[in-house]
Amino acid sequence: MISDESAWQLHDKATRGGALSSEERADLDGWYAARDEAEVALFSRKSAEPAVVELRGQVRSTLEQVATLTRTIQQLTSENDALRHDVDALRRQLAARPVSRPV
Repeated sequence: MISDESAWQLHDKATRGGALSSEERADLDGWYAARDEAEVALFSRKSAEPAVVELRGQVRSTLEQVATLTRTIQQLTSENDALRHDVDALRRQLAARPVSRPV
């Protein structure tokens, strides 16, 4: 088995169109196969499943928090709109009042 550094150099050479000897090709193919096996082992481990379930729970909880905050923001926006309407009405009433001037 070749080192990762040597394998990366062969990979780079091959992907750039360089010619590989049969020995280099065999080494690179072996390295690819070993990396594929490691990847399959990583993604098929049963121990990863609880972590995924936990992450899904965290995502679900975060989405619920976002939904709650969204409802709160919508309610506050509605209340602010009502207050702005009341302030505008009070300003119109003040503008319509006759101004008393000191004598």
